[in-house]
Amino acid sequence: MVVMKCIATIFSICVLLGTTNGKFVYNLPVIGNDRIDPHNNTVPYRWMQLKIENIGGSSKFAHYYPPPSADLMYFTSVFEKNFLHQVLDLIEWIKLLKYSFAGQTIGWSDVCYHHKFDKNCLMNSILQYYNQSHDVIDRVLMDEYGFFVVWAYLDHFLACTSNLMMQYDTKLNASCTDINGRPILPQSVLSGYDDVNFNNATSLVITMLFSTEHTYPDAVTQWQNEMTKLIHNYNNPNMTITIVRPKFPYWPPFHKDSLNKISLNLNAANLKP
Repeated sequence: MVVMKCIATIFSICVLLGTTNGKFVYNLPVIGNDRIDPHNNTVPYRWMQLKIENIGGSSKFAHYYPPPSADLMYFTSVFEKNFLHQVLDLIEWIKLLKYSFAGQTIGWSDVCYHHKFDKNCLMNSILQYYNQSHDVIDRVLMDEYGFFVVWAYLDHFLACTSNLMMQYDTKLNASCTDINGRPILPQSVLSGYDDVNFNNATSLVITMLFSTEHTYPDAVTQWQNEMTKLIHNYNNPNMTITIVRPKFPYWPPFHKDSLNKISLNLNAANLKP
């Protein structure tokens, strides 16, 4: 079943709704020339987002602060370690996507946007807190006797998000910055939280930046279309994946209200499995 629904969001876009593998995918297509913003200024990139929810985990789970504290904090299911591993698997799968275009093999590294002073593709996600590494997600610091875990992946997340100037977590031996050494804003990789309680986030946000200076501009659009097909065919019963493609190629808002407007509007439209 496919339903077209127009939603008044900050992006002024329509939703093409389809059902695949037990999940709903909202494909918000690019409208018009996404090289141009309303002020007629060309921009070097356009963007696309994935919003990912965990429908296979518990609603919340307890995380105890490092000893000697006896306090605890509750996290939503999107922070479950196994789920983060699954999201990282998805990211790695997306990066391997290739297709033939104009006699060339096009992959993520061919269509992504990167700054002129480095060649690292920009894909923003919570996994950057863990250096996009399964090993870092699983890494722990034990007490001097080797009996108790005193620092782990959620402690690392809390330390990095509580101090955006923090470059490196020496306890977990992991960076707090993205692949290019820049701070990671929790507001840009999470959605559905309240105030600054990021532990209450209901979904993870992956943002991909694409170059608009490719030799074949249509190659980017075709790669996005191929990735949409990949998501439709991605079979993970724990995930609900929402695809967001804007009318204009602005860098996505770094504040929760804009992302929440999308979630609230989708919920208001009763577009649920």
